[in-house]
Amino acid sequence: GILQETTAADTPQQNGIAGRMNQTLATTLATTMLHDLMLPKSFGVNAMQTAACITAHSPASGLHGKTLYKILFKRSIDPTLFRPFICQAYALILKDKQQEKFYSKGRKAIMIGYTHGKQAYKL
Repeated sequence: GILQETTAADTPQQNGIAGRMNQTLATTLATTMLHDLMLPKSFGVNAMQTAACITAHSPASGLHGKTLYKILFKRSIDPTLFRPFICQAYALILKDKQQEKFYSKGRKAIMIGYTHGKQAYKL
């Protein structure tokens, strides 16, 4: 199975597997997303977070086709909730903030990633 272990602060030697995963995320997934979309490096953090989210929710052969998220949290996330990195989205304007009946109920935005611990997108 999978065991979640913490390490001592300021001891990078203890972070071999996590360090390797971060390197993989940075040099392959995140860099590819930035390059493919011709985005500046300032989107790098969002690309890394999105790459980590996608990786955690992708089935892995070493986990017998299960996702890391499913093994750690004993639940799955609906895969239809995933959206392309940097896509058009609409932010809901709450009823008390809407001006009049026929005004827009949403504001156009760009989805730049996923929130942690909530079923929401970063816009």
